[in-house]
Amino acid sequence: MTSFKFCKMHGLGNDFVVIDNINQTVDLNKDIIQKLADRRTGVGCDQVLVVGRHEEADFSYTIYNADGSQALHCGNGARCVARFIHEQGLSDKEALSLAMPKQTITTQIKDYEHITIAMGTPEFLPTFDIKHHSQDLTVYPVSLSNPHAILIQEATQNLNLDELGKMLNLHQNFSDGVNVTVIKKIAENAITIAVYERGVGPTQACGSAACASAALSFKNELTASPVKVIMPGGDCQVAWPDQEKSVYLTGPAVNVYQGTWYG
Repeated sequence: MTSFKFCKMHGLGNDFVVIDNINQTVDLNKDIIQKLADRRTGVGCDQVLVVGRHEEADFSYTIYNADGSQALHCGNGARCVARFIHEQGLSDKEALSLAMPKQTITTQIKDYEHITIAMGTPEFLPTFDIKHHSQDLTVYPVSLSNPHAILIQEATQNLNLDELGKMLNLHQNFSDGVNVTVIKKIAENAITIAVYERGVGPTQACGSAACASAALSFKNELTASPVKVIMPGGDCQVAWPDQEKSVYLTGPAVNVYQGTWYG
């Protein structure tokens, strides 16, 4: 039997099981992750987050999707990890560096409602067109360590996120799957987004998708920086003061409860 302590957390409804792999040794596999993530028989979460030691950064930060696959970035998760590190007494530093597989990000805690993550510099890839219910749609691929396929919704369009998410995750341009986001401008400094995360499905919020979407809206002069990004689970702010450098995500992190897993 595998047993370990965990914390259930969320950022704007994007929920996580967060695990300290410093003061305990946790050997996760795909089966355990899927059991943890199950919303009927497990804890229930979009992702499982593991905090570990790292030689160069303050901590390592590993992300697993609900299906057991590994993700490369999660901004909402990073905010929760920053709060978790503080509350568990792993560090009292306001600014932390977290090493992920492809990059190291930094976190800054003002308070638990305002945690800022330097998410990295977005990379914009060539656009392409698809058909969806006889509509010609342009897909904007953006990489922020993890891949995003973004569609800009016009007022006259009715886009089915679940259908688009499943279709684009089978598209030849995304051999490893993709996070699919539909964005809509509602004001000069506000957009709404809906996200289908690879390995999860539709989620209440996605921090890296919020940043990729905001960066695209800045680049296309749809909105100015900073911008409010409104998701089903709540709002965050994204700023990109220097387009040669990192985009910044600011939002809350919530500690729901702590427990022990027996599985």
